[in-house]
Amino acid sequence: MTRKRLGKAVLLSLLLMNVCKEGGATEYNSAITGNETDYDSIKEVDIVSGEVKYTFTGENTVENKGSNSFQPIKVSGKTVTVAVGDKLTLTGKGTGVSPLNTGNILATGSTGSLTFTGGTLDVTDLTEYPKSNYTIHANSGASIVFDNAVTNIGEGNLTQSSMGIMVTGAASKVIFTENADSLKINSATGIYVNGGSFSFDNTEGSVLIENNPEDRKRDTGGPGIEVAGGSLTLKGRETVIKTTDADGTVGGAAVSVTERDKDNILNFEADKTILTGGAFGIYVDGSLVNPADTIKTNINFSGETQITAYNNDGLDDYVGCVAVCAYFPDAKINFAKQAVLTAETNNNTKNVGAGACIQSGSSLTAEQGLQVNVKTAGDYGYGLLLPAAAV
Repeated sequence: MTRKRLGKAVLLSLLLMNVCKEGGATEYNSAITGNETDYDSIKEVDIVSGEVKYTFTGENTVENKGSNSFQPIKVSGKTVTVAVGDKLTLTGKGTGVSPLNTGNILATGSTGSLTFTGGTLDVTDLTEYPKSNYTIHANSGASIVFDNAVTNIGEGNLTQSSMGIMVTGAASKVIFTENADSLKINSATGIYVNGGSFSFDNTEGSVLIENNPEDRKRDTGGPGIEVAGGSLTLKGRETVIKTTDADGTVGGAAVSVTERDKDNILNFEADKTILTGGAFGIYVDGSLVNPADTIKTNINFSGETQITAYNNDGLDDYVGCVAVCAYFPDAKINFAKQAVLTAETNNNTKNVGAGACIQSGSSLTAEQGLQVNVKTAGDYGYGLLLPAAAV
């Protein structure tokens, strides 16, 4: 073979290798359930355990453009693994009704288990305002494990009932493992844990939770994180939760905790945590608890922490502006390192602007220093509102 022909042969071989590497891109329009036949070419079923594995290669999408509603993945009572390849995009659409079994990615039932491995997973939602939907939902004791590198939970729709990640049921859980480098959520409400647990376990990873820019125009943004009788742990180099802009014209606390019939524990273990919320940075609500019950909430920050609340331009003239608020007893907020609390409001009302408001029976502890910045338009700005026993 001449040198010229040899060079062409090598080039053709390299091109074919690249096609194989980049190839395999397919758009699927059927839901993954573990029972369907549309994915038989990439599906393996263990004949003993019944466990199902889907292996995607390259970049692929799962979307049904002709359907009024579509759940790309719906797993009930089965163990399913999805190897996403380089990138898998899942696009769903809800009906606007949010019963227990909705979710673009849904795992339900005590034996329902769904695991993702591989590269990038993009999950988007096409539900139209004012309808609502859950983007990722672990329900009734099921688990969803993200062992892939990057997860982006995108745009979503524009109602507070729309959740980026929803965890319901005492044994339900969503886990991002040590292999999860990045989690980004862009949804009206970021994460809602009701009775279950959520964790991001990569100490070198990052978490970013924001609402949609359109939410800020419609004033429909919910909290970045809401926990009601459950647990949440966020490790990593940095956690950023942002539910408002500096102009403060969208509601939703960065972190909201509702005390019901079970203790809450939230551990922010990132090297740095930045929370920016509308009216409240952190809000603990114990108004639903029977006074005779001893429901407790613990919120712990291991790294440097910045918490900012904005309530500007008439966002809410009635609730005031507080960076850390626990109006009810049995809440403990602990900062292991330097903490900066900032509250800024231009609403000229008698409602309070404060770095922290802590009810008697609750406490705030800052082990390595606390800086408080408060800016108000009226005469009701306070650094800290704490009963003596809460300091």
